[in-house]
Amino acid sequence: MDRDFNKRWSDFSGRYDTRPCHICNKQSLNFDEYKRDNIAGTDVVAVTCMNCGHIELFDVAVVSKIADEIDEEYHRKGWR
Repeated sequence: MDRDFNKRWSDFSGRYDTRPCHICNKQSLNFDEYKRDNIAGTDVVAVTCMNCGHIELFDVAVVSKIADEIDEEYHRKGWR
């Protein structure tokens, strides 16, 4: 699929941004202000919990795969 990361991130975060933080169990992960970087040769996205400061890391390749599956689901359902 020929979609840029921002579109993929929008699909991914739209599905998962309601998940609670694994540390404080509050729904405070800030998917809107993510940071992208490369750690040990892996492209990652970092999301911070606004309640406790925990940083959640997501592998960009996995995020892209999941987002493309979400996009396909939306097309099958006629939502796009």
